[in-house]
Amino acid sequence: MRGLEENRIDGARIHAGDISITVERKEVAYAFDRKVLDAALAERAESAGARILFGRRWSGERADILIGADGFSSSVRSSLGIPTPRYVMGAIGFVWGDFDSYVDVYLDRDVAPGFFAWVIPRSENVAEVGLGVDALHSSEVLERLRVFARRLGFERLDLLGARPIPVDRPRTRVVFGRTMLVGDAAVQTKATTGGGISYGLLAADGLADAIISGDLYAYQRFHHSYIFPRLFLHWLAREYLNRVDSEQLLNLVREYDLEKELSRSGDMDDPFFLFSPRFFAFTFRSAALLI
Repeated sequence: MRGLEENRIDGARIHAGDISITVERKEVAYAFDRKVLDAALAERAESAGARILFGRRWSGERADILIGADGFSSSVRSSLGIPTPRYVMGAIGFVWGDFDSYVDVYLDRDVAPGFFAWVIPRSENVAEVGLGVDALHSSEVLERLRVFARRLGFERLDLLGARPIPVDRPRTRVVFGRTMLVGDAAVQTKATTGGGISYGLLAADGLADAIISGDLYAYQRFHHSYIFPRLFLHWLAREYLNRVDSEQLLNLVREYDLEKELSRSGDMDDPFFLFSPRFFAFTFRSAALLI
């Protein structure tokens, strides 16, 4: 969806206690306004012949093919008897200042228990500030965001609200006869970051191909062979990050001199890079931090 981005991202600064590391790569990611992206996708769907009905919800009607793309609180998923996934409550707002093209990530359990906090530049003068907290602290998420923004020195914070982000173990099954789940409804989100756009779009593309081919289980095979194993590693990484001392972890990155290597070959979507020979010793040592 090039041309819709608000800003390019050239790297990230990751902070834990008094330790910070920097990962750099030109145009490693882009910042999008989700409403603009959704509107562009809806326009493409309508131009391809889809009919979009507003102000209506699915309430159990039968269909030749039913796709549950209805988000975290999916009624389609509930109709299949699948429980609501584990989640963190995320909150975001906008702040004003002077920003470069780097994301700042804060690994601080006192600020964001069960997740992390972030600042994402949307332009040179506007940034998105946000954080996520585990379900036990969900009622505190907006106040925690206000405190975090003040701690960073932002005098003005325009809150956009809060929403649950699935961070559960990914589902192995996404096809149920002629009913299929995709996106947040299928827990196709990265438990490390909460991001769901990249895998949601990949899954939607695979689902479309399966419908066109008439082989609906081709979507299940694609999910199981490609999407599930990567999201499973993201989930394992989230379980690890929730238990490890973040400052010790960043110190270990420095000990192995991995900032340049992460800049060169790190992939925030595909965690399999951690099993390459360059990262093997670090991966083994980082697991030992839990012992």
